[in-house]
Amino acid sequence: MTTGLHARFLRGLAAAPEAVAVAVGETSLTYRRVHGLALGWAGALLAAAERRGADRPRAVAVLSDKGSTAYVGLLAALYAGATVVPLHCDFPPARTARMLEAAGVSAVIADAHGLA
Repeated sequence: MTTGLHARFLRGLAAAPEAVAVAVGETSLTYRRVHGLALGWAGALLAAAERRGADRPRAVAVLSDKGSTAYVGLLAALYAGATVVPLHCDFPPARTARMLEAAGVSAVIADAHGLA
């Protein structure tokens, strides 16, 4: 049995893969689509860690508004075996930088607002 924060998501995926897992505004994604995206992003996180000589990322920040990027990013970080560090896009940049450093973040998943 899978444990951890992503266990409930995986139970939903197993029970109803075509059901809506994430709905934000006009956008909705099925469990199957979210799972596929998260696996792809987790693979990218693991590949980046490997290029740095690590077996996995230690901590991954998710800098995003509430939306599909936030949900998929959180799941991707968990799939990669990392600690998730959720960040708020509207925090002052200096505060965000301090949080990234304090948490030992090695990768950031961001949407357009987070990148700005």
